[in-house]
Amino acid sequence: MNKELKNNPFKVHGIEHFSPSMINTFVNDPVLFILKYVYKHKGYSNSSAVRGHTVEKVLNQYLDNKQLITEDEIKGLFTSMVSDAQYNCDKDELKSDKYSKELGLLNDYYNVGVDFLSADDWFFAKPTGYQNQIIINDDDFPIPIMGYIDFIFDDKIVDLKTSGKMPSKLTENIYRQMAIY
Repeated sequence: MNKELKNNPFKVHGIEHFSPSMINTFVNDPVLFILKYVYKHKGYSNSSAVRGHTVEKVLNQYLDNKQLITEDEIKGLFTSMVSDAQYNCDKDELKSDKYSKELGLLNDYYNVGVDFLSADDWFFAKPTGYQNQIIINDDDFPIPIMGYIDFIFDDKIVDLKTSGKMPSKLTENIYRQMAIY
């Protein structure tokens, strides 16, 4: 396929790449995909999404220096991220019950991550990369697929999932993301 198609729908709608999240949105809810990526109606993020980013950041700090981050520091980072325009949370998010719930659970998520990363086979491991961008180009597809791997170690990659429940099996969304990484 020629990447310079005259009627390339991605170029027409300003879509320069796909990400695992975009692919999952298209598969799970094509109408939402069209709203977000064709009509550029982004909607708002929420405390749950920011919780994941917060836990990822503090676990990276922990891995860098093997010093625990205090609960107050974690909550402060979370609060500043929810308020940050980059995360696009609704202005009323700080007043919501969901925000209060996520704030109360942050330290639990962090401790689970620290326990996992402190196990004997991980304790001395230092990540060789954090938030490493990957790009897949395919001559049969006119735009690249791009993603970010949370942590890269010498012999493994780790993509954090901060879910309230441990699934009995991985979801199709996670399998698609894993296939890309």
